[in-house]
Amino acid sequence: MRAIILAAGFGTRLLPLTKDVPKALIKVAGKPLLEILLNKMLASGFDEIAVNVHHHADKIQSYLDDFMKNHKAKIYVSYEPEILGTGGGIKKMISLIRADEPVLVHNVDIISNINLHELFEKHKRLNSDVSLAVQQRKTDRYLLFDESMQFCGRGLPDKQTKNLIRRPKGNVKFLAFCGIQVINPEIFMNYKRLKFSSIDLYIDQAQKGGDVIGILFDHFYWRDIGKLKELNAAKKDISEKRFSI
Repeated sequence: MRAIILAAGFGTRLLPLTKDVPKALIKVAGKPLLEILLNKMLASGFDEIAVNVHHHADKIQSYLDDFMKNHKAKIYVSYEPEILGTGGGIKKMISLIRADEPVLVHNVDIISNINLHELFEKHKRLNSDVSLAVQQRKTDRYLLFDESMQFCGRGLPDKQTKNLIRRPKGNVKFLAFCGIQVINPEIFMNYKRLKFSSIDLYIDQAQKGGDVIGILFDHFYWRDIGKLKELNAAKKDISEKRFSI
């Protein structure tokens, strides 16, 4: 099974830690974020993985060279001289691994105990274009889903303002995206733009009647550690055994 790790960001919200170290190599419980995620992917059956890089790309490349010496996995590095956005980065990596079947996509700064294999299998059963792991929690950037869990728009933090992009079936739910998803590669390869946000593509896909589905993973540990406050909170959770890696 194939997977993609989005790791090209500058990590500005983690400064000064990311001044000399890429976000992907920031450590939690003594392990780099990239190592934590790679180990989880390998344990879940994903053995062909692409990683995009930009900020301190040489350090990530060096780390991956060492990692592959001790693990049976194909890991491809996709260097972006100019950051392509989440969608552009995914599109380039799909070409790199020649994906012709569903691909797991995971942000490098997310730690969770969400079952990656379960998400992957649910995506295949639903036969959707995109399956987004979502939760009922607070966020500044809500995604809207109808009663059939079809993506139908975006919402503001007040949970009142709705920007609908397709007619919902029944009531609308305000849910938070977890930065973990499974995609069918062809929707990216058929998109003409090279530099874009994946959410922009999903809006376009939903407007055309495509299936962009939310899959609930409530009651799972999840944290975006792209900020110093959240990074320290995750370290505390681990030290107090509320989460383990």
